[in-house]
Amino acid sequence: MPPIGEGPQSGPGDPAAEGTGEAEQVGIVIRDDLERSRLTVGFRLILVIPHLIVLYFWGLIAVVMAVINWFAIMFSGRTVGGDLQTRFLRYFTHVDAYLYLAANPFPPFAGQGDYTIDLVAVEQRRQSRWKTLFRLVLAVPALILGGVAIGASGVYGGSGHVRTSFGILGTVTFLAWFAALARARMPRGLRDLSAYALWYSAQAAAYLLLVTDRYPNSDPLVPDYGPPPPDHPVRISCDDDLRRSRLTVFFRLLLWLPHLVWLILWGIVTLFAIVAN
Repeated sequence: MPPIGEGPQSGPGDPAAEGTGEAEQVGIVIRDDLERSRLTVGFRLILVIPHLIVLYFWGLIAVVMAVINWFAIMFSGRTVGGDLQTRFLRYFTHVDAYLYLAANPFPPFAGQGDYTIDLVAVEQRRQSRWKTLFRLVLAVPALILGGVAIGASGVYGGSGHVRTSFGILGTVTFLAWFAALARARMPRGLRDLSAYALWYSAQAAAYLLLVTDRYPNSDPLVPDYGPPPPDHPVRISCDDDLRRSRLTVFFRLLLWLPHLVWLILWGIVTLFAIVAN
């Protein structure tokens, strides 16, 4: 997959140029060696402030460009603004990777140069008008899952009380902060989980900002996390073909109840077994 700004140019007769071909998937490149500096980890929130300021103003520009591109696609079927949006997404990923301890080096400004956690995307010049017309509605499931990845905030009722959830990234960072200070290393599993959350949130942002009309992929096995970790004594296997019966899905909660009762009873026996062991 080519880096940002070096994607293939669409031309007449090209299926992708006509909006009929499938857009390239936003990818993530992981070059992190898991080493962490205790000093920068301890002051990470302070060190990242200049980047957050730049990212805030660039984010406002990205939102404005998304609105402009919405009208541009509706009238001409093409986006405008070059690769400004993809560079924003790349910079956004660099800063988040640094903030959430998924990467160690101080990121370059404006998404320049290679980074240990990098984003790969090609801005789709021609997009489907129908997909663009209903983009906000179509993006709702992706945004819900993205909220699980990066956390969400909201204001409740007329009281103005703000409720915030940490999400995957916030929870992983909280745990990794202590581990990195103690061992000067990021645990492999936490790093991989952070990288997945960053990748999915970047896909959702690319879809919402009209960088591409390819829907986000939630498969955690798509990114290349590096050499596989050592086998764990506890494993899980899955040979599911992804097919589901509509009838059993509709009544799934009722069908699940006997298993829930049996699981509770089995859990009581297991509790005594734990004490005995």
